[in-house]
Amino acid sequence: MVELLLEAGASITSGTDLSAVDIHSMKKSFTITDVHDFNCLSLDYNPNRPNIIASGGEDGFVKFWDIRKPEKLNTVEILKGHTG
Repeated sequence: MVELLLEAGASITSGTDLSAVDIHSMKKSFTITDVHDFNCLSLDYNPNRPNIIASGGEDGFVKFWDIRKPEKLNTVEILKGHTG
């Protein structure tokens, strides 16, 4: 499992799913299922654009997620060939 703490007070964790929890209320904000075919190895975000989350997985993909609209979570961009 990978964990990412956002400045806005959210904790995002990932295995094959991506889940966010508001660390103030401890309530789940959203879950994205099957973000990668295998485990997610890394999570990151840009503090200037904290609504975009990047995930890298064992499947060799880097995926960028826009979390502003959790009811319509889709990847913004997918990069193939990630190896780290």
